[in-house]
Amino acid sequence: MSTSGYHRYEIVNKNINLLEGKSNQNLKFSLIKPILYNILNDTKDTLTVTDLGASNGLYSFYCALNGAKFVNSIEKGDEKCGGGNSLNILNKNISRNNIQNIKVHDVDIINYTEKSDVVIALAIIHHLMDNFKNLNELISFIGNLTEKYLIIEWIGHGHFIEKKNVNLDIFLKELNNNFHSVEKIGQSRYDKLRYVYLCKK
Repeated sequence: MSTSGYHRYEIVNKNINLLEGKSNQNLKFSLIKPILYNILNDTKDTLTVTDLGASNGLYSFYCALNGAKFVNSIEKGDEKCGGGNSLNILNKNISRNNIQNIKVHDVDIINYTEKSDVVIALAIIHHLMDNFKNLNELISFIGNLTEKYLIIEWIGHGHFIEKKNVNLDIFLKELNNNFHSVEKIGQSRYDKLRYVYLCKK
C-alpha cells in the first residue's frame, strides 16, 4: 500500500519503494539506505533509532522494517508537509501497515530528550538554528541524543547561511568536537549544496 505526504512510497514485503519522480529524494534515499542497513545489521545488538523531523516516516519505516529494535519518530502535529498533517499521516501509515516498533512523538524537537543508539537528522538544522545561539549549541544538543551513530544533513544555502553566519567548516568542526569520527556520505541534492554525514561516537 502506498503512503501519502512529503515522500510518496510503498511498503511491500518489508521493502520500501519510492514512487515519486523527485530525483533529489531518490538520490538522498539511495545514499542513506545502505548506511542505515549496515548500521542496523552489522552488530550483535539490536539498536534503537530516533528520526528527528520524521515527516511521513520514510526513514522511520525503513529502520523499523530493517533491523531496528525500536524507532522514535519525532514530528510536531501542526507541521504541514506534502499537503497534509504529517502526524496524522505517520499514524495512519503505521496502523495500515501494522508496524509495531515505531512510536510517534508529537513534540518539538528541541523539547525531546530521550537518547537512542542511532539519530537521523535530515533537512532540519536550518529549521532548528533559530532555537540556538550557534552551531556549537545545536550540534551539542543533537549529540546528546546520540549514543552511537548520527546521520545528519548539511544545508549549505538560503537564509540559514545568510542569517546565522555559519558555513560548512564550522559545521564540520562542531561535528568533530562531538563525535569520534565524521565521514561524508555524499551530496544529497542535485541542485543545491546539501551533504549527508555519518558520525560515530
